[in-house]
Amino acid sequence: MVVARNVNQLRQLCSIYGATNEVNYVESDIRDFEIPSEFSPKYVIHAATPASESLNNRQPEEMLSIIIDGQRNILNESIRSGVENFLFLSSGAVYGKQPLSIPCIAEDYSGGPLPTDIKSAYHEGKRVAELMGNIQAANNKISFVTGRLFAFLAPYLPLNTHFAAGNFLLDGMTGRDISVQSDGQSIRSYQYGSDLCVFLWALLIRGRSGEAYNVGSDEAISISNLAHQIESSLSTASKVEILGEIDSATHTRYVPSIAKIKTELSVSNVVDLQSSIARTAKWYSEEMGRIQ
Repeated sequence: MVVARNVNQLRQLCSIYGATNEVNYVESDIRDFEIPSEFSPKYVIHAATPASESLNNRQPEEMLSIIIDGQRNILNESIRSGVENFLFLSSGAVYGKQPLSIPCIAEDYSGGPLPTDIKSAYHEGKRVAELMGNIQAANNKISFVTGRLFAFLAPYLPLNTHFAAGNFLLDGMTGRDISVQSDGQSIRSYQYGSDLCVFLWALLIRGRSGEAYNVGSDEAISISNLAHQIESSLSTASKVEILGEIDSATHTRYVPSIAKIKTELSVSNVVDLQSSIARTAKWYSEEMGRIQ
């Protein structure tokens, strides 16, 4: 069973993989969802948080409500229904601003977002939601595992939103120059979608209850180099434009340590960054060709 705010959109996505006959779709807000009495799930993957910068900035109270009230409801429903394993998809945002001196941030880092920043609603909401699940795990009511997700690159990555990689792909595929709005020196990393799936299945089945694991890639790259790699993969006439002035005060880093999940669950990334870019660019080019 798959629960979503927009079932028609999800059904269309699943139909691409020929899964329409095997999937039960339920349209519901996570805050109101009730697990049907005839359905006895063993596993729950809770990923019902909109990755919307606009919602987070414009309606921080609504973002908090979706995360916290939604977590309370789905935890209660899962415990009532006898769910055995609960995987919560959190975010690397719970660490707050990663110090530039830390190459890869680990799960035991004790920093956090600033509660004085109202744009931290998503970040703080995820922290509270993790705590809520861990309280239930400590009370032996459910096996609760957290995956702290970082950044990803794969087919279906939204284009023309707040994701740099998606914006660069869209620029290049539409013949525009690839525009980097900053000085391009901030550091990110990107995990390919198939590796993400492997990590999540491992966490759901074998993750330790009450523990959090980073999910992502530790292969760091600057935003400017990412733009140049995407330019090379697309093989178009587009050029990379660095529009921002050099400003070290604006530099950020968002790269996880994945040593814990690799050691404990014996999983690792198979698709490197260059291949991730090439595969994603190829998929989108073919998809645009079909649409045209």
